[in-house]
Amino acid sequence: MIVLDTTYFLPIVGISVKADFFSALKKKEICYIPPQNIYLNEISLFELQAKASKLGVPPKRVIEGINAIIEAFNIISFYDSSIIKIAFKLRKIISDYIDCIIVATALSREYLLLTEDKVILTNANRIYEMFPKKKIIIMNLQQFKKKGTF
Repeated sequence: MIVLDTTYFLPIVGISVKADFFSALKKKEICYIPPQNIYLNEISLFELQAKASKLGVPPKRVIEGINAIIEAFNIISFYDSSIIKIAFKLRKIISDYIDCIIVATALSREYLLLTEDKVILTNANRIYEMFPKKKIIIMNLQQFKKKGTF
């Protein structure tokens, strides 16, 4: 199971990114991951809307993209009590609370977290130390491509 950070869903709402997870999947640069094994926190849906609005993406495109995400992937609520507890602890090392929620989502489920966020990646070892009983791996798309599978 894998939790994807918001960045990887941006192309679905019309925003191109360098680290395009779904393009890499289509090109078979990474192992096949069935949609039912891909998770995101619903806070990412808000973040997608905010970024698309800021960049002037037409609302119709955003709505279509969000509906496609909702239909295809597993969405975990940001108000899950285990996520809130973990996110509050993460706030000590990650200043962006939305990022805390996304990391907490992966930690609460003990799923692989894919992110391009430099703060999260830089603090991965600190996160592992804060939650030693949680089996989690944090990496970016490039690292995931090298690993080949999860």
